[in-house]
Amino acid sequence: MKWINHMLYGLRDTFRALFRHKAMAGLTVITIAITLFILGAVILFALNSQAASQKVESELEMVAYLNAGLSNDQIAQLGDSIGKLPDVAEVKFVSKEDAINELNARFQENDDLKISLDGDNPLPDAYRIRLENADASDQVAAKIKGMEGVDDLRYGQDLVQNVVKLNHSVKVFVFLAVALMLFATLFLISSTISLTVSGRREEITIMSLIGASASTIRMPFFLEGIIIGAVGSIISIIGLTFGYGKMEDYISHLLPFLPIYLNMTVIYALMGLLLAIGVILGAIGSAFAVRKHLNV
Repeated sequence: MKWINHMLYGLRDTFRALFRHKAMAGLTVITIAITLFILGAVILFALNSQAASQKVESELEMVAYLNAGLSNDQIAQLGDSIGKLPDVAEVKFVSKEDAINELNARFQENDDLKISLDGDNPLPDAYRIRLENADASDQVAAKIKGMEGVDDLRYGQDLVQNVVKLNHSVKVFVFLAVALMLFATLFLISSTISLTVSGRREEITIMSLIGASASTIRMPFFLEGIIIGAVGSIISIIGLTFGYGKMEDYISHLLPFLPIYLNMTVIYALMGLLLAIGVILGAIGSAFAVRKHLNV
């Protein structure tokens, strides 16, 4: 029962302090909400950037054009060698006849390509290759180019490099943005609790003199930081849920080809993470302020 009384006392003192310094507490809540909203938006941007990159990677193909005059056995052995390379997900043989038929199907509305070529087929046999990881494209390309029987290799090297660079840039940006925003949030919570401690220094001294325990004195400040962090987190989660839904509707109508990350399990986990971050930052900020300004 004693700990329940301590908790009730702490809650009463916490809300009294929050109302006494409601302007500072409100400003801190809003700042936390904005910070965590931006943090959540940055993480959602990173998830969408990753989804877009994966879509590009999944559609990315290498095309290995083969030398003329290869036997069926040589072509088959070459396909087996390519398929055994690390990071190669799929290898598909496209004969010169299949290639000309595909081209003819594209231009059939305007002209019959096969007729215009008078039966001549200038296209070579080829292998279409999909990779598991775009980062390995240069290494795989170098190995395929060195294989006997491969005349040329095309795989959109500039596009691959740009996708890889974008992924790395987004990861660095997210890391720096998250670190800066978490530090700013921690500083604001600590400043708010410090103000409360300073305003109640005389009352704290009297409580100490009449025998109040250190945990009883510290409890309200600890709860204050947690409540401020939790309220700010909840506001940011509501804003993100509403804003992300509106953005998904807008982009799906304006740019239907652009993939939107909609793994709701991950998104709900992100919301829970933001709530946990707010509460943890509130607790840590309170601990810093109490340790610095409260000698009990």
